Amino acid sequence: MAWATPSTTPEDRARILGPSGATRMHAIEYAWLDRMRTVDLFAYRLPADAFTLTSLWPLWDATTACSLGFSGIRLRNAVPRA
Repeated sequence: MAWATPSTTPEDRARILGPSGATRMHAIEYAWLDRMRTVDLFAYRLPADAFTLTSLWPLWDATTACSLGFSGIRLRNAVPRA
């Protein structure tokens, strides 16, 4: 999970959160998709062609190295780094 803070730079916001104007982002690994489908969840639909099935670790590394706020409390459930 990442979110914009008062000190977030425009470059970091665009690179991690994208051009939608969103102020926060949540990401899960594909392996968790079926579990997410069984809960009540509000989702914003984004163009699928911009996404690929990948590990969360590159996103986590980029997020923790920039000016966004972040939390990785559920990363213990992630697939281990390659």
